[in-house]
Amino acid sequence: AGEEGIIVKPDGAVELYYDNVKVLYTNTNGVTVNGSSGSDANFFLHADAGNADADKWKFSVSEDASRMRWMNNNSGSYETNIECNGNGNVELYYDNSKKLSTVASGIKVERTDATQSYITMATSG
Repeated sequence: AGEEGIIVKPDGAVELYYDNVKVLYTNTNGVTVNGSSGSDANFFLHADAGNADADKWKFSVSEDASRMRWMNNNSGSYETNIECNGNGNVELYYDNSKKLSTVASGIKVERTDATQSYITMATSG
């Protein structure tokens, strides 16, 4: 009782609240999503009404603001596709398994087994 839910400011912002915490608001530059204090900020995208796990995507920023991830829910739980680490590396995943990452000297391809790693160059057409 007495908590805000939606505030619409004339000629200005729209603010959405959850449990009296502003979690989403519009501004001149677009939309800002806030996590609750001590929790990650998450943005969910569901295609096709979200009626299949493969339609569900999640963009997440860690509560310490050092990690950002794009994840999909194709297998019934969220799996990382891309991870960016503040002042550090970027990682690419295939089926929730890291395959490539940036390092200070360039890129690192993760080994797929004890003896091989693969880089495949493809041309269109």
